[in-house]
Amino acid sequence: MKPSDADLIFQHPNPVREGVSLLQGLLSRRSVSPRRLLKPGPNLSEVRQCVASALTAPDHCRLRPWRFILIDEQSKDQLGELFVQLKLNQKPDLSQFERDREKNRACAVPTLIAVVAKCTQAHPQVPVREQHASVGAAIQNMLLCAHGLGFGAKMVSGRKADDLELAAALGLTANEQLFGFVCIGTIGSDQRNTARPNVADHLTIW
Repeated sequence: MKPSDADLIFQHPNPVREGVSLLQGLLSRRSVSPRRLLKPGPNLSEVRQCVASALTAPDHCRLRPWRFILIDEQSKDQLGELFVQLKLNQKPDLSQFERDREKNRACAVPTLIAVVAKCTQAHPQVPVREQHASVGAAIQNMLLCAHGLGFGAKMVSGRKADDLELAAALGLTANEQLFGFVCIGTIGSDQRNTARPNVADHLTIW
């Protein structure tokens, strides 16, 4: 019997990378800046595992309020130029350094996946806030899967997520919203071990 995408989660077709247990993954995951992400990124099979992980997010009434767009290598230049144009709309005197930086936000990331929310308005059982929570859970699952596969990852958004021109270029419909981009790649340098928040500061007992 052929395994589904969900069955493949946390399996490691690349023997160079060693996986981590689910609990270890939960407790050890950190966001990694896109500037520190190098090639190779996940292959298509591994990207599908990340998306399969996202699809296991809590989802009241099975609305599936999310979808994902993998930006392929041929499209990165086009997206990078669009990023530059969006910045020029805000700052017409953009320097060459700033232009290059904006373009690299798309072109330099090994694997770039747009996260799209498609929430149902005025649903009788599932308010929009719950649907947004489902989108967030899907993103976290994707980040955890990337971590389990041995990659670094981070979710980025910013003002671009609200830009209608960018949304249209990515093919979003009127009832969809760009949440941002998941960036995935090989961690290129040691990360500072910043202190984790204290559990006691975020847990009360009533």
